[in-house]
Amino acid sequence: MTATLRSTESIAVGAPLKLACELGSTTWTLGFTTAPAQRPRVRTIPAGDLVALEKELLIAKARFDQQ
Repeated sequence: MTATLRSTESIAVGAPLKLACELGSTTWTLGFTTAPAQRPRVRTIPAGDLVALEKELLIAKARFDQQ
């Protein structure tokens, strides 16, 4: 039997979702985009609020069609 390595695979449609974070002591600023030339979706949430972070990730995935 011959072992074969697979190349990197993805089930995502289109470009990958990119996230940039500025983590301050009181607020976190999140920027989402799929391309360098595309205007990012920027959101500010309270620092350490992981529920809000997860919510914003889900909204960004839906916005950029990254199901």
